[in-house]
Amino acid sequence: MSLKQHVRLMMAWLGSVYLFALSSSAQAAELALSDIPLFLGTQIDPNVFFMMDDSGSMDWEILAKEQHYYTDYWASSSTVGANTSGSFLGFSSGGDCSGRRDNLYIYDSDAYSNRDNVYDSCTYATIEDHPEAYVRDWRVFSADLNVMYYNPAVTYRPWTGFPNATFTSARSNPQPGSNGYDRTRDLTGFIYEVAVDDHGVDWVGGNVKGPDAINDTPNGMVDLWDSHTKYTVGATSISVEELTVPAAAIVQALNRDCDVNDAYDDPPYVDCFGTLKSTSSISGTGEDPWGRTVTQAKQNIANWYQYHRRRSFVSKGAVDLVINSNRNFRFGYSQINDYNSIFVPVPGVAVDDYAAHNAALLDDVYDYAWRALGTPLRRGLELVGRYYDGDFGFPDPIVSECQQNYTVLFTDGEYSGSNPVLSAIGDEDGDGEYDSLADVAMYFYEKDLSPMDNDVPTTPEDPNSAQHMVSFTVAFGLTGNLEDTDGDGWPNPPLDEDDAWHQGSDIDSLQDKIDDLWHAAYNSKGAYVEAQSPNEVASAIAEALLEIADRVGSAASVATNTGSLNAGSKLFQARFDSSDWKGQLLAFQINPDGTIDSAPAWEAGNVLNGQNWNTGREIITWNPNVDSPAGGDVEGSGIPFRFPADYTSPNANSELSAEQIAFLLTDGPYDVGTGDSGEINDNQTFGEDIANYLRGDDTHELSGQNFRLRNSVLGDIVNSDPRFVDVPNFRYPAGLESKSYADFVSDNAG
Repeated sequence: MSLKQHVRLMMAWLGSVYLFALSSSAQAAELALSDIPLFLGTQIDPNVFFMMDDSGSMDWEILAKEQHYYTDYWASSSTVGANTSGSFLGFSSGGDCSGRRDNLYIYDSDAYSNRDNVYDSCTYATIEDHPEAYVRDWRVFSADLNVMYYNPAVTYRPWTGFPNATFTSARSNPQPGSNGYDRTRDLTGFIYEVAVDDHGVDWVGGNVKGPDAINDTPNGMVDLWDSHTKYTVGATSISVEELTVPAAAIVQALNRDCDVNDAYDDPPYVDCFGTLKSTSSISGTGEDPWGRTVTQAKQNIANWYQYHRRRSFVSKGAVDLVINSNRNFRFGYSQINDYNSIFVPVPGVAVDDYAAHNAALLDDVYDYAWRALGTPLRRGLELVGRYYDGDFGFPDPIVSECQQNYTVLFTDGEYSGSNPVLSAIGDEDGDGEYDSLADVAMYFYEKDLSPMDNDVPTTPEDPNSAQHMVSFTVAFGLTGNLEDTDGDGWPNPPLDEDDAWHQGSDIDSLQDKIDDLWHAAYNSKGAYVEAQSPNEVASAIAEALLEIADRVGSAASVATNTGSLNAGSKLFQARFDSSDWKGQLLAFQINPDGTIDSAPAWEAGNVLNGQNWNTGREIITWNPNVDSPAGGDVEGSGIPFRFPADYTSPNANSELSAEQIAFLLTDGPYDVGTGDSGEINDNQTFGEDIANYLRGDDTHELSGQNFRLRNSVLGDIVNSDPRFVDVPNFRYPAGLESKSYADFVSDNAG
């Protein structure tokens, strides 16, 4: 141990003795140790207010990508064209809702007494009331087109604190006391389709024109004539039907249009598309292509149905996940319509432990029952601005002159409803449009929301030092006209605040209103995020929170006293950001005149983020129990940092020790000592996933294993000094180490 470390330990001990002496002598008190470095001082937690869309569309179970109507694939005479509304356009000759319908629900059957949908009419048709729609067009049961449907590539989990669903008795709503809680469904016989993008379309005026229009070029769409695999989940097995459509030339040689009889053929469309079918089944310990047994697949499907099948369930789950992953923010919550029923202000000024507040907030979120309402986004965003401005009947949420204030506005549709309440809001950005969402965002960005001194920390993204509101906007399943082609988060070509972000003369189309969400984020120095699938919603909201954490960190929490080193022509500096505990190791160029460039030449976190976590990084850890060579004292040895191939019997000389394995499985699904083969398999998967996560794999960040979302794979560097290793400059025998020293010299020359 170095002298410096001895001194630090001594000072820490003396400090603890001194603090203990200051405690009451009347009774012993437990010493509360800080879990953050004391030199950081006090940081004012930011206000983050969720304003969520509670419009009726959030109750729907279908969100379809662009869909060309099935009869356009049947015959050149059909000219229905593309459906881009988000519904699934289908046809059924029978059922409660016959004819051509916009389907917005999957489930609504009297046989199951499952009528807890907000809308209950043929205007908002359900597939169960429109049964032939699936027979004619398999795509509605594929998450590749209907992104709300069950996706076997996703692991579905209950909301925090809720139990796993039951496959034979899945609840329509998981919240006790809700309208759907006691309405259960046996999911035996559940069907899902997985598409293969192996064909495309020779477009004629933007339309599909029957089987002659098929080609063999994948087009990024789900076409009726794409090959697909149908899975039917029974009580003890899963039946698998692979339906393959042959090459375009073979289809065209059939020279035949399709009709409804072809839809009922086995296999479907064999006479007009040439469909081929092969069958198999999965049972017992057999696994599906995503590594699940029948039992595990049934559990995943049940959790999807009970916790994730509605758009509103997705938003509730996302808020749950994000709040439980970011516990140092002062969260508030409300909804754009029912703010009188659910408005949760941020914690009071005396509250510094937010756990109880967050739990109560989430209870309110879970309890809320959706209604058939519109989408008044402008008034919803205005309401949060008025709240921050002390103009909504609640205590002032701004408790410090340096406090930052954010709003996360979430929606699944174009806004509607009245103009803002405040007459002061007009054409705030000078683009010629009045009372737009962008105007509301800019009004509350520029307005000083508190009489306190203007000491809000500024950042390159946000130079405003007055108390103000920054708006982050999140769109679910929506895309406007504008595009970001360079990945900087903003449209190309670049637009300014007073430019026209809409295509027409007014902001009136769906695409224009989505682009107005983007404009609102730009005007208020926030960010705009699109989520095109349920799995992306939590990530999209989490990205907004990460951006907020970055700004709070860069404004107040970056520590630079972890050390710097001048080596040759560069100065290296290590530091960390306590807002999300990422580390930085920066290299600054030292110029010939002795000055130092202000911008870093490189930053190690960015370098690591760009490396392949599996093949691009060599990470070594230490196993103290390795006895090599055998005999005498146990020397210990460096080993690759990877989870053992079989954690129940690791290699004693080249893999992690039993104690290290136990640490990695601390939060595993089962006890490390379990003897059950299924539980061992689940532990093995968890161990591999968490070890890979530590290596830099982001696959399970807020999905799958639900690991923490990171801004950087480089962890915090606290009280550590960088050590410079120059290019090799002296000789070693090539065979001295297990790897060639000559190769090391060659790989690191210069």
